[in-house]
Amino acid sequence: MHAAVAGSCLDISAVSLSQPKNDSVVVAYTARLSHAGSFPATLHGLRLAIAFRGSHLGDLDVGDVHVSGGAAVVERTDTLVPDPVVFSAFGQALVNDSAVVWQVAGTPRVCVLAGLYCRSISLTKDITLPAFGGLADVSMLVFDMDHSTPHAVVLNLVINIYNPSVVTIDPLGDLFFGIYYQDVLMGHVVVRNVVLVAHSYNHVALSGVFNPQDTVLGAEVISAYLRGDNVTVSSRAASTGIVCSQHLYNDALHGLSIDTLLIGNKTALIAGSASTPLP
Repeated sequence: MHAAVAGSCLDISAVSLSQPKNDSVVVAYTARLSHAGSFPATLHGLRLAIAFRGSHLGDLDVGDVHVSGGAAVVERTDTLVPDPVVFSAFGQALVNDSAVVWQVAGTPRVCVLAGLYCRSISLTKDITLPAFGGLADVSMLVFDMDHSTPHAVVLNLVINIYNPSVVTIDPLGDLFFGIYYQDVLMGHVVVRNVVLVAHSYNHVALSGVFNPQDTVLGAEVISAYLRGDNVTVSSRAASTGIVCSQHLYNDALHGLSIDTLLIGNKTALIAGSASTPLP
């Protein structure tokens, strides 16, 4: 039986992080154990210690797992109380890398043949989770300056972000980004109530004030937009300080930069006008 467990495969197809607190998060996941031998068996009292890059991240209770035909599907929800330093490193990798690896270990009591054979067996596996990959697939859906005043250019943006990962974060919270053009700060925006659903496009709303540090470059952005030209801008989180309203995720988002193509305004500036965009 030890050889069957050692040769088995453990994969996680979905992870959901919810109800974040300063020191904990609720983890719901779906896992599949396969190639676990030909006899029906039950793994009793399985508790997994999770490590990331060799450091202990936290523990998850799995409970009893019933294996039939060499396989089992496990759907569980537990509260993870992570090591804060390791969780920050894991979060940074989850956001920026294409995949992350968990090393999981447990010692369940394994019973086969209606309880005729029981013993504790060590279970150790590496699990690769597809990650966010820097959230590189982004498009801008809305660029709105309609709420501007004579004294301030007010921005309301909606961007579409694809999450290629198996990990859903709901909620991620509010995010605080700077908008940059040619590496020059154009203003600050708040991204409210962000949710990132796995394998999905997620609409994200940003709002703030256009207040460029370089007024010449700022005018260049607005002029290009009004001419109908496309401009690449970046939404960036600071490398230090508060960038997320959820403390648990704050360090993971430090330095995140999302490039977005601002599609120029193709609509005539004066209703009913047949003129072309401004030269």
